Amino acid sequence: MKILRYLVISIIIVITFTAGGFLYLWMNKGAIPFEIPKIGSDLKIKEVHLTRAAAGRTEWELTAKSADYFKEKGVTYLDSPQVVFYGEKGKRMELVGDNGEIFNDTNDITVSGNVKITTSDGYLFRADSLRYSSEKKVVTTESKVFIKGKGLEIEGIGMSADMERNTALIKRGVKAVLEGNVK
Repeated sequence: MKILRYLVISIIIVITFTAGGFLYLWMNKGAIPFEIPKIGSDLKIKEVHLTRAAAGRTEWELTAKSADYFKEKGVTYLDSPQVVFYGEKGKRMELVGDNGEIFNDTNDITVSGNVKITTSDGYLFRADSLRYSSEKKVVTTESKVFIKGKGLEIEGIGMSADMERNTALIKRGVKAVLEGNVK
C-alpha cells in the first residue's frame, strides 16, 4: 500500500513539472531573445605590417606585435607600434610607442606610452602620447614634450607639428637650450 501511494505521488509530481515546463515555454514564445555582448575583437592579427599610400606615394608604414580590429568601434588597437612616415626629398620620421590606435575611417593614428620620434635629420622627440592626422599631415599632443638635436634642447607642454611644412609649435611652458651653431 505504501508503495502504491509513493508511486501515485511521484507520477503527480512528474506530470506537474512537465505541464509547468510546457506552460513556461508556451508563455515565453513572444519573448525578445537575449544577445550576449561581444567581449573580444572582431579580428586579431599578430606581426602586423600595414602601408598607407596616397597620391602615388607611400605616406607611412606601420608594424606592430599585434592588432585587435573592432569593426563597430571603428578602431584597431596596436601593441608596440612602430610607424615610419615618409616626407618630401627622402625625409623620414620613425615613431615608436607602447600602444596605439588606428581609426579605421580616417587612418588617423594615436600612440601612447614612451613615445619617441627620430627624424632623418637628427632630431629626437619624446612625449607621453600623440595623434597623427592623416588628412592634415599634422602630429599633435597635449602632453609634455622634449625635443633634442643639432645643439638644441626644447621642453614644453603641447605641440603641433606640420609634417609637410617641417614646422613645429610648442604651445606653452617652453624652455630651450641652444649650443653652438643651431640650424
